[in-house]
Amino acid sequence: MGIYNRIKTYLIEMFDSIAHIRQNIQNHLDQIINNLLKCYLIQNETNNLNHWKQETYSQLSSVPKINRINKYPSKKQLRKWIIEYIDDVLDDRIDREIDNINYAEKNYYINRYDVEILHVYIIEYLDWLCLMLSDKGQVTTRQVHSKIDELIGKYK
Repeated sequence: MGIYNRIKTYLIEMFDSIAHIRQNIQNHLDQIINNLLKCYLIQNETNNLNHWKQETYSQLSSVPKINRINKYPSKKQLRKWIIEYIDDVLDDRIDREIDNINYAEKNYYINRYDVEILHVYIIEYLDWLCLMLSDKGQVTTRQVHSKIDELIGKYK
């Protein structure tokens, strides 16, 4: 196999790996947003706060290394795939997810909320997640629970 074909194969495998990681992350964003909203808005009203924190953790707690370069995605890459991907539509997603929560949570109805605060709360969590995943490739349950508690205290 010539050098051209080897380089071509190398690049294809690397870009396939990157595309797969990006798509996997983006497929979980709606559920992460939904769980973060439940943690913030409902908290212990339904005694499910720890459950929603755990669900947030389980949606995205690790990323694999990129094939061929054997490194985790950089914070810049993760921010592009996560924050830049949703930032300009996040307010609409917040409204949609709150409507979904209201439909699913029959015993609790959310009718008063500040979209700007929720937007900042979610972005700050996702930014922290990008930093952690780019550095170690994973976060622990304890780290996610602590970060959510910290942000709830900060923005409540």
